[in-house]
Amino acid sequence: MNDTSLTPAPAPAPAPAPKLETAIELETAPELETAIELETAIDTGIALDTGIALDTGIALDTGIAKRSAIGVPDDKVVRALHTRYAPSEQVLDLVLTHGHVVADVADWCAGQVEQPVDRALLRAACLLHDIGTYVLYLEDGSIPNPRVYPLHALIGARLLADEGLPEPLWQAVETHVLMGLSCAEITGDNGGTPWPLPHRDYLPRTIEAEILCYADRFHSKGPQLNDPERFAADLERRAPEQGRRFRAAIARFGLPDLDALAATYGHPIA
Repeated sequence: MNDTSLTPAPAPAPAPAPKLETAIELETAPELETAIELETAIDTGIALDTGIALDTGIALDTGIAKRSAIGVPDDKVVRALHTRYAPSEQVLDLVLTHGHVVADVADWCAGQVEQPVDRALLRAACLLHDIGTYVLYLEDGSIPNPRVYPLHALIGARLLADEGLPEPLWQAVETHVLMGLSCAEITGDNGGTPWPLPHRDYLPRTIEAEILCYADRFHSKGPQLNDPERFAADLERRAPEQGRRFRAAIARFGLPDLDALAATYGHPIA
């Protein structure tokens, strides 16, 4: 006689991921940095060819190997790196154009402070800051597992370090998620939603890294330019500490001319 009590019950179907309507919802749901509508259910994780295992728990080796630096890359080398890792021309254009918008904003910000800024390093960091997203995108520009999107900063930093790029550059890439993340924010000890990241601080350490964090907030890969007042208000509602940091950066660097950027790139302000 068959004992049906030993037959495992079928696993419940995964609940669909909520539809994310606005750029700020995509930044903070939880804190996804893309303006592409993501409706895919989160399942068992995504296997990356970088040796990072992603499942219900995330194992990530954050020790970044140091190699002899090849110097700050120029635009030609930057494009070659993007081309090497992009899964398709469509995704290459999406990510690299975003990098150029961020670089334009960052260069303007650098002119608003008296503190010396290494503009070559800043530009390269802006152009390369999202190179780690390529292991998350499919060829059609979709991201099947949005939950792990914040890992792109760590993946990109590891990739650039292994390519031999200077430490200040890949460190800026490593800490560019929102306005930088503290360990308390990542663990949820500050009362917020925990992040799928190792429990340590990922806060910008240099003026170039601080500018990258700020400049990146003005553009999403929808593509669209983010209205700063709306963005700040939504940040303050969803992640108050991030909202405070963004407001402080506005006071420090000022506001870029989004109308001029919209005219240059043909992206709407929303």
